[in-house]
Amino acid sequence: MMTPRNAFKIVYNGAKNVMTPRILRYGSAGGYYYELSASKDESLYGVTVLLRDTLERKHDKHRAFHTLEDAKEYIEELRKERKL
Repeated sequence: MMTPRNAFKIVYNGAKNVMTPRILRYGSAGGYYYELSASKDESLYGVTVLLRDTLERKHDKHRAFHTLEDAKEYIEELRKERKL
């Protein structure tokens, strides 16, 4: 069974984002897998998105935020956007 963490390992070969290297969590939102990550000093948060059924990188859905709350709100928007 594919999990969000496994999907990101496959697609990104375990590489971390240079800007937000601290992974906070992996999850599913609607038809997407996401990775929520933070910069070392937690001044920047990133949401990286894969299409769940094909593991396609959704570059147009990747976002950066200055607060964790804004990043979590964006994940909720993804959850509502595309239901499978």
